[in-house]
Order: sequence, then C-alpha cells, then structure tokens
Amino acid sequence: MPTFQDHYEQIKNLLSSAQPDIQLPADLQAFLLQAGAVQALFEDASEAAIGLLENSARACPAPEAARQAAQALHTLATQGNSAARESLYRLALEDGSAQAVEWIRDEKIPSPLVWQNRCFAFQFLPLPEYLGDDPHLEKLLHVYLTQVPPVLQEQLAARATKLGLEHWTEIADALLTATDEKLAILIDHYHGYTQHEKNDVRFWLTDRAQKGSVPTQNALCELFLNEDDGEAGRLAVQHGFQPTHPERRALFLFLTEQWDAYEVLDFTHQRLNAAYESAGPGLRQRILSHSRLSGHTEWLQSLGDAHRRRWLKDMSDADWRSVLRQFESKQDWRAAWRMITHAPPLWAAQLIGILQSAGWKPETQSEELEFLDLVSLANRALRETPEICVAKVLKTPALDISAVAMRSDGRMLATGGSDQRLYLWDLPSGERRGDVISSPVPGARALALSPDGEFLAAAFSDQGIRIYRIQDGHLVKTLAGHTGWIRSISIHPDGRTLFSASFDGTLRAWRFPLGPEYSRLQPNMGELFAAATDAAGDVLLLSGQQVQTWRWPQGEMLQNLPASPETTLQLALAADAPLLAGYSRDHTLRVWNYSSGRLLSQIHTPDLTVTALCLSPQADFILGGDKDGAITVWNTSTGEILQSMQVHEKTITGLHWFAGAYILSASQEGRLILWDARLLRWLRQPIDQMNNPILGEIQSMDAEKNHSSGVKAWLAFLMELIRWKNRFDIQLEEIHSIRLDEFDIEL
Repeated sequence: MPTFQDHYEQIKNLLSSAQPDIQLPADLQAFLLQAGAVQALFEDASEAAIGLLENSARACPAPEAARQAAQALHTLATQGNSAARESLYRLALEDGSAQAVEWIRDEKIPSPLVWQNRCFAFQFLPLPEYLGDDPHLEKLLHVYLTQVPPVLQEQLAARATKLGLEHWTEIADALLTATDEKLAILIDHYHGYTQHEKNDVRFWLTDRAQKGSVPTQNALCELFLNEDDGEAGRLAVQHGFQPTHPERRALFLFLTEQWDAYEVLDFTHQRLNAAYESAGPGLRQRILSHSRLSGHTEWLQSLGDAHRRRWLKDMSDADWRSVLRQFESKQDWRAAWRMITHAPPLWAAQLIGILQSAGWKPETQSEELEFLDLVSLANRALRETPEICVAKVLKTPALDISAVAMRSDGRMLATGGSDQRLYLWDLPSGERRGDVISSPVPGARALALSPDGEFLAAAFSDQGIRIYRIQDGHLVKTLAGHTGWIRSISIHPDGRTLFSASFDGTLRAWRFPLGPEYSRLQPNMGELFAAATDAAGDVLLLSGQQVQTWRWPQGEMLQNLPASPETTLQLALAADAPLLAGYSRDHTLRVWNYSSGRLLSQIHTPDLTVTALCLSPQADFILGGDKDGAITVWNTSTGEILQSMQVHEKTITGLHWFAGAYILSASQEGRLILWDARLLRWLRQPIDQMNNPILGEIQSMDAEKNHSSGVKAWLAFLMELIRWKNRFDIQLEEIHSIRLDEFDIEL
C-alpha cells in the first residue's frame, strides 16, 4: 500500500478541484483510482457491479485493491445482498479464499443458493457436523451431479477422498462421467454398497438413462442381471430400457418375463444359450431356477450338457428321488457319503439307508462309529412322517369364525363371525387384545387389516364395508355400493386403496380409509370369488369363472390364466415368488406363475372340498383346509400329500402362512390353531445352510416336551447330522460338484 505522508498537499488539491492537476507517483495514482472504483462499485451494488468486485477480489494484481474488493463484497453480503453472498461463496469454494471462508463460517452468512451452502458445509465443516444434516451424502450427490461447476466438482471429489469416503467418490465419478469403464467398476463394487448408496445409484442411473444415456441404460440392466437387483430390473422394464448387446438383451428379456419380445429376438434360444454358457455359477443357477419357476424350460433342450446341471438348494423332491436311484444304480458309495454332508436332512436320511443296505462302511474307525449312530437315528426317523406341529390353540369368545385377516407382517390377526363382534390378536404370541369391536350388523364375510395396523376393514352381510380405527374401535367410515355379497377385501401394500370383490361381478377400489370409490373393474366373468394384489401392488389377481391378472393402477387386463371352466373359488399368493395357487369347483388345485401366465402344477383332490388355501413363501408347499375341518399339505412339485391333519371340528374358514414357517388355521367352531412348520422346512433345507441361529432354534424346539414321537425322532437325527457334519467336514476333501448319470449336482 503506498504511503500518503509526503503527498498530503497533492491529495488535498486532488479533492478540492474540479479539474485537478495530478502530480502524484504512479503507484499512488493507481491505488487511488482502484480504491475509488471499488467504492463506486460498492455504492452501485448492482449485479454487474458485484461481478466486477468479485473479479477484482479474485484477479486484481494490486493486493490492496483485491482486499478492498473482497471487503466490499463482505459488507454487502452482511447487508443481505444476494448477489454479493453468491460471490463471496464462490471466492470461498472455487478460489479457496481463507478470508471469505472465515467470514462465512464465523458470521454464519448464508448463500441464497442451496447448493453453495451444501458444498461449503462439506468443504469446511467437520465431517460429523456435516453428516448431521446429510447422513447418507445423498444431498451432496444431488448438487454434485446437477448444479456444481466442474472446478468445484474436482474439489468436492478431492475432499471426499481425503475424508475416506471411497464409495461416494466412486459413485459420484461413475455417474458424472457415465462411461462404460467407470460404470463397470460401479457394478462390480455394487454388492458392497450400503442400501442408501444402492438407492442413489439406481435413482441416478434411471435419471441419466431417461435423458438418453445408453451406458447408464445398460448399467441399470446389468445391476439386475449381475447383482440380481429386482428394483433395478423393475425400473428398466418400466422405462423400456434393454441391454444393447444381443445376448444380454435376450437374457434380460427372459429373466424379466417379457416373453413376446424374447421370442421375437431369440426364437431359436441361441442367444440365451450363449448368455448361459458365459455366465458365472450364480447367474447360471438363477437362469435355471427361473426357467423352472416360470415354466419356460424348452430352451434347455438345445443347451447340450449344460442342462444336466442342478444346484443343491434349488433341487426339487423329484430331483432327489432321481439322485437316490442314480446312487443305487451307480453304487458310488463314497460320493453318496459325501453327498450326505450337503443334502437336506430328509434325503440324507434316505441316503444313509441306502448305504446301510449296501453294506458300506466308512474307511476310518472313528467315522464308522459316527456312521452307525447316524444309521440308528435315520432308521428311527424314516419310520415316522415329518409333521407340522401344533404350537398353540386359541379359543374365541364367539360361537364361530366366518372371516379371518392377517396383517401383512404377520403380527396381528382379526376374526369375525356370525354375530356383531370382531376380535383382534397379537402374533406370534396368540394373545387376544382386550378391546372388542362391535358392528351395527352381524355376519362378517371378509376382513382386511391395513399394513400399518391402524385400521380394520370388515365386509358384512348387508353388502357394506365398515372401516374401524383399531386404537379405539371407532367406526370411521361405511362404504356402500355393492349389490351382491362381498367375498373378498384386501388393502393395497401402500395402504391407500381398499379393493373389494363381489358377487355383483365388480372389483371396486376405494380410497382408504375414508373412501370414496374411485375406480371399478368389471372383468366379465360373473360372480367374483377372490381377489388379491401382489407384494408390489402392481398386479391384481381375480377369480370367478376365469382367473385373470390386471395391471394396477392402469386397470388394464393382462391375461387369462389357464384354468378350469369351473369357477375358481379360492386364491392364494406366495410371499417370495410370483406364484399363485387356486382351487376350483372341479376339485383341482392349480399353481401358476402369474407373471409368465404359465400353469406349473395341477393336483386333483376328488375327495376334498377345499374352503381355505395358502402357499408357503416359496410355493414349495400348498395347504388346503376343507369343509370337514381337515388340513392337507401337498408338495407343489410332485402333488404328493405330505400330511393330513383332522384337527378342527367344522369347516376351515382361514389359512395363513406367516413369519417364514408358521401357519394359522381358523374354523367355524370358533377355534384358532397356530402351527409350527419349521421342521418341514428344515428337513428340505441343504445342511450347508444350517447356520448357528437355525441350530439354536432346533435345540430349543428339541427341549420342548410335548412333541410327537415322529417330531422327536427327526429332531434327534437332525441334530446328530449337524454335529457329525461339523465334526467331519474338515476331514473330507473340498468338492464343488457330484457327477451322476442324469445330471450333475453343483454344491
């Protein structure tokens, strides 16, 4: 800064004359001109003036003038000038001005631009303090991708790297550049991301893909193919994205069940075969599982030897029966012995029986002693039928039960009968809630609990639907409009729509919980007997003279499922697979993949009249309750009856599979029974998957005293088999597959 002491007279002359004779040193002249310019711009305070002040603060070669320009911006910013605040933030963020950072931080000067505030907080505040407002860094990612200039993007990335935020840096870079190479790294590391990070990746890939970015369209599809990310697949299908590579496109269309498009692209299955051959073991297993589940297995015939492969956890009872035959025929007892260390206990017991019958013994004495113990326990178990056990019997105060509903999470139950009372129960404890909901009319026909557990919907004999608030039992709304008996009501997974199916032939959609009716479907199949929605709420399933699927909320019919010409009276959905079971008046159970429209299984039940139906989560078991109070369990793939239980005195009115391996049955005599189906599941689960929590459950179940001899025998064998596997696993060489004549088993 120039000195003034020797030039006061000249400065006095300068300030007191309209046309002064300037006789000042050049540096002092320049300083005074710059200071005057800064003051003039400060007083102007327009956007243009502030822009010049910002440039001066950033680039003026005279340090004092630059300082004065920055000070002018600071003063204007404290006075609330928005443009000055933006400029001050740019100096802090883009130029790293320590003075600007200090002013903003110490005086808490906000920018009118949200993204500047966000970036400043990330750049200059301690990370824990920043994360208080943006714990998953999703807000930072948003401004980084949409608003931040390139120079600041580099600085944010550097700051994230310095802070050790590797995932965020990798995701941000891949989404910003959107190159095939960067996106490939993102896909490769996707399995290690948190759920919030995965949500961000899917959102921004979809955003970029919708704007025409082909690499991000491919990446979204690859998340579905490589990582089995169902939400990524749903988004890709919703927006019409497909992989550009023909083989990957064929695989994508096949796994997303876009059958018409798949047939057009790959009617010879050549591309699907190529995709299968180049896939890793996990994806191959998924392709084969999906083929069986969807019923589209014709492509396997052209696959060559690869179609021989079976994955252990995906094998059906029919596959295991074939395994037993092949081991007996091949007499490869050593391979059978090793198979026992991997097979589900139900089939391990039968393999042990085969080895005993063949006179085979293990090579070492210690193994032989263990083997003899297993033989004894296996023989005892094989003489018994694995059972679903009664866990608890509940009695309602009512004389009967005509309608049952379970909350979607399996934690609450509602029952109604011929009187005017509705009862609520907590699950799995089976404790009845004290409050009783009273209806003005008797005869509950159908019930539904809202997903949040706040409301109960009940359809009565007067063809009306009443909505009750569970907390106080208050009637909040009565819905009227149906002209025939209401046979089924259900609530959309989002909790905002109630569906009702009636003998008047309509399915009505009501705004929930307060109405009114806002949509109506008339499927033209006479009386409607059942209706359900899939877990995502995108598909409605209706039954009557036909079984139909409809797209919701568009209200478009998708397809008629192949069914009996007789009315389908009951429907049941699997929780974890796109599978639907139905029972019709011709005494036949059918299982469909409702996405592909394929009929997968038919089971004829000429001696039964099924009045209630449910599917296990993976649809490997069907349970049917009949008019005589019996419950039958079928193997879905073979149609074999696994268990038949005469436990109720009157017609079964409700069956629900919940909490993974528990069942609830209700009947007209007013009894509710909670069943434990864990043993049924454990015996068909590969022993490799028996982890410590499951072992703890097995031991806890074995400690209970009221089991039948069959349950005790199978539990004893199961525990000894697990103990033996843990004891001898380290002595057996590691193997990845077992080769048989008909197919190979991948372990």
